[in-house]
Amino acid sequence: MSCCNESKRNGESLMIIGLGEIGGKALEILARRPGMGRIIAADFNVEYGKQKVNNALFGAAMEGYYPNIVFTPIDLNNIDQTAQTLAKYNPAVIFNSTSLQSYWMVELLPKEIHKKIQEISYGIWIPMHLTLCYKLMLAVEKSGIDTKVVNGAYPDAVNPAISKVCQYPVSGIGNGELVIPQIKKVVSDKLGVPMKSVTCLLIQHHYAEYWIVREGHEGGGRSYLKILVDGNDVSKEFNIQELWKEVIRTAKRPGRPDGHYIVASSAVQKMMAIYNDTNELSSCIAGPGKLIGGYPGRIGRNGVTIVLPDGVTMEEAKKINEESSLLEGIEEMRDDGTIIFAEKNSTLMKQLMGYDCKKLKIQESEEWAKELGRLYKEFSSKYL
Repeated sequence: MSCCNESKRNGESLMIIGLGEIGGKALEILARRPGMGRIIAADFNVEYGKQKVNNALFGAAMEGYYPNIVFTPIDLNNIDQTAQTLAKYNPAVIFNSTSLQSYWMVELLPKEIHKKIQEISYGIWIPMHLTLCYKLMLAVEKSGIDTKVVNGAYPDAVNPAISKVCQYPVSGIGNGELVIPQIKKVVSDKLGVPMKSVTCLLIQHHYAEYWIVREGHEGGGRSYLKILVDGNDVSKEFNIQELWKEVIRTAKRPGRPDGHYIVASSAVQKMMAIYNDTNELSSCIAGPGKLIGGYPGRIGRNGVTIVLPDGVTMEEAKKINEESSLLEGIEEMRDDGTIIFAEKNSTLMKQLMGYDCKKLKIQESEEWAKELGRLYKEFSSKYL
């Protein structure tokens, strides 16, 4: 087995920024892709990053692949330096896999404490995911390169928030899309058809997906799902609420860290669809440009084109996602880049940790992230 290092896209590069749980796994997957161009692996931690690159190279070599992977240090807090790095490598696609606090950190807390944080929900934590992605997009603008950014940090909210103030990621990864293979398995088992024959069009916010994969229901949110088998609509054969229950009964997947491989696969699919300009259909794209939540669409070099199921208007699709966004704690995203948090969620967060943030301007995200990080460290130290 051998691998040609010449890309179908004339030697263009892909860049992964952040080589942790998701970015590191995405790197391993890409390292075993035949015909890849140059892969730029970037991380703040130089020694760790170099070792991750070596691990990908050596694992790929075991299978007869010899990818062209280059490591470069990067500090997204230094916008000028990041812009220079981007200009140097000029990647066609960038995958942002950075965050100031991984989503699963709160899951390390005792169950009764984690349950209280679940009630607060995810939206209030947005500065931890927004800050570095926002700085990356400022650096992309400053670099002047023509690239597309795929964002892995809470894209359902971060991508549309950034779109209010500057250039923004064209797509996110995971979230609603992660339920799709589970749905396909349930449909495959019930109807006796191959999983590959099943196509789904799903309108779903991160909030609903979060509850589905853990509890088998949407947590009070809503989704819209159309199921096709070999092009024929079979949606009426399934009760959507029963389907969510079946997802965790017969098609449940492991949580972190094993469950992160499917998230990394979602990132790779988005990167390659843009890189190779396939314009392929994705069942549920998280944070497609300026839109909150997740939508079915086609993705390629020009970004995302939304593909709604027949009979569903854009207004209806937006309402489904915005209802879940409110349940997740984000009441409004104003045109000036100000995020307004829902009263219930912000009040619960203040009571639990002393974090008092009712609105957040994107330009002030870093300061709020530092405050939230400090308070969470104090809070979690009581239990960990």
